[in-house]
Amino acid sequence: MSVKCLGIHYVLDLKGCYRIAINSEEKVIEILKHAALMADTKIFSINSHKFSPQGVSGLIGIEESHLSMHTWPELGEVTADFYTCGDRIKSLKAVKYIIRECGACRWKMRVIFRGEYDWDSNRDEVLYGHIDESGKTIVRRG
Repeated sequence: MSVKCLGIHYVLDLKGCYRIAINSEEKVIEILKHAALMADTKIFSINSHKFSPQGVSGLIGIEESHLSMHTWPELGEVTADFYTCGDRIKSLKAVKYIIRECGACRWKMRVIFRGEYDWDSNRDEVLYGHIDESGKTIVRRG
């Protein structure tokens, strides 16, 4: 018998991101829209706000839940999340796209299984990643 859950929540902390890209409201929305499409979700709302002097928040409502991104260009940092009750494999591809498009050199990703029916199960995961000197992506479990 497999353990069921209501949804999967990916929570990202990204460091060393492209400062110019993550300070662009248009680019943040473009990243979120493309990630939503990669995950084969249906978008129903798009909202964003550009802060002064810098920073962007973006939120995309999807039938399956939401994607959001908040940026701190002065630090080269982004926090993002993607909560979906959709296909885990497609969602993970979308999350990897967000990491790549932000240009993150280091990241932490928490994978939370929401509304799990088996309260004794702890399938939640924490993954850490970085780009090494040769450009190779290194990932380890937390």
